[in-house]
Formats: sequence, structure tokens, C-alpha cells
Amino acid sequence: MPPFCPSSLNLNTGTLEDGRGEITVRCFKEDKRYILQQFINETVIINYLPPKNIVSIYGCSSHHEEPLLVQEYLSNGNLAAHFQSNILLPWHKRLDIAIDIANALDYLHYYGIIHRNVKSSNILLHENFSAKVGRVGSSGYIDPEYLTKGQLSVKNDVYSFGVVLCELLSSQLAKNWVLNEEENLATLLSRKIEKPIFGGAFGSKTWVPIKPYDQAGDDCYS
Repeated sequence: MPPFCPSSLNLNTGTLEDGRGEITVRCFKEDKRYILQQFINETVIINYLPPKNIVSIYGCSSHHEEPLLVQEYLSNGNLAAHFQSNILLPWHKRLDIAIDIANALDYLHYYGIIHRNVKSSNILLHENFSAKVGRVGSSGYIDPEYLTKGQLSVKNDVYSFGVVLCELLSSQLAKNWVLNEEENLATLLSRKIEKPIFGGAFGSKTWVPIKPYDQAGDDCYS
């Protein structure tokens, strides 16, 4: 089992003998076959594109009692698990992760693909903490505009990326944030940035470079 990888995700690891190295095998219960089908649909498209900050899918099978999805193995698990572990990632690594995610989404959008499931548990990390985006296909941090109007566009991914960016800035999962009455994510981030209440998430020399990323997060969901 990869480090930081919750056992509830039904993940196993193995090795391909064709030179691609270690893999992750994800198992789906019978009532989750529809999720596997979503992955298959997206995989058919993604595997025709040159990989760029996207988790590679090597194959899948629906012929077993529990359908299987075989994908690239990333040894440092997912980003959400690192937030939950209370091990603070260095600031420069968080910036690099944010850039990797942005590059992945820009790449998908260039080819007309909307991820629809951008959230920290779907951001996987290599040993050196470079990031790849995985699990295209289902709902994550959903843009309220999509919930109310049913309109899906790249803006939905941008909104979700804004949430992940805030998590990187704060080293906290969004589900742990407490919004005041009539407060939204943009004002929450601004309030947290202006007041040193992140509990040590930033070092003393961090305040100058934070501002552009604060504004970027604001722009994503405002």
C-alpha cells in the first residue's frame, strides 16, 4: 500500500514487466461500475494525448466480480492525505504542486476536456512531490454555478482549482474551514491571509510571495 493512501480506496500495487514499472490497481465494488465506465470514457480520450501532469491509465477490466482499473503508481500518495497527516509541506513544494495542477488543467482544456473532479484527493504526488492530476470524470469541489444552472464549462474546473489552491495556501482541507455568515471562499482566503491564523502554515518570509497566489485563488471562484 502506498504511503498516505487510505485503505478505504481499495488500492493495491504491483509491477508491470513491460518496463513501465510500478502500478496502482483500483478495485470497484459492484455498485460502483458506473464510476469505472466514466473512467473508461475519459481514458479512451486521454490515452491518445501526450501525457502532461496527468496520471497515466494503463488498462481496465470489467470481467471480474470487482472491476479493476490499472494506473500509474505515484509513491507519495494523494495531496489530501498529506494535509490530514499534519506534516507541513515546504512552501516551495506547495507552489510547485499548484503549478503542476494548473498545467494539467490547461492541457486538458486545450484539448476540450473538462476534468469535473478537481480536488486534493485526486492530486497524486511523485517521490519528489511533483504532482499529477488523476480520476477525471465525477464531481469534486463543485462550482455553485453548475449546481444552480447545470452549465458545465472550463470555469467549473477553475473554481475547483481555486479551492485546491486555498488548501495549499492553508495546508488545510476545505471541509475543515468555517465560513462566517455571508462569507464566501474568496473573502475567507483574504481574511486568513491578512491575519496570521494559519497555525504555522507559512514561514516568516512567506508573506511577500503569498499575495499573487491569494489573488489567483480569489480569481478562480469569484
